[in-house]
Amino acid sequence: MIERLVIALLLVSSVAWVTLAYRRSSARRTLPHRVDPAELGLRGAGIAAAIFTSPFCLPCQQWVAALEQVGVEPLRLGVEDHAALARRLGIEQTPVVLAVDARSGRVAAAYDGGPTRQAVARVAALTGTC
Repeated sequence: MIERLVIALLLVSSVAWVTLAYRRSSARRTLPHRVDPAELGLRGAGIAAAIFTSPFCLPCQQWVAALEQVGVEPLRLGVEDHAALARRLGIEQTPVVLAVDARSGRVAAAYDGGPTRQAVARVAALTGTC
């Protein structure tokens, strides 16, 4: 009986440890703070929205639809076509949405994962479409 209890406690603690390690590794992922506007194909002034996408990425499609719905036409960058750029920026999974100053390359906002109402509104506000 005690042996089963010890085994159960070890199992529960192992699962808890793995979950905590995963959350910490996810939290450490950083998104770019600055990019080269020319590498993204940005010209002019103002803030532009760029989204790194991959084929069959449902959250990528949701981001594009949500941004277009509020009047933002995002620059779509497929990671298969821009692999070297994605690697340099540390983009390991999609989607990654960046609101980039077209002159300086400063990233005003960066998001990964699926879109939220607040994130879409922030990108729209930054790009001046809201």
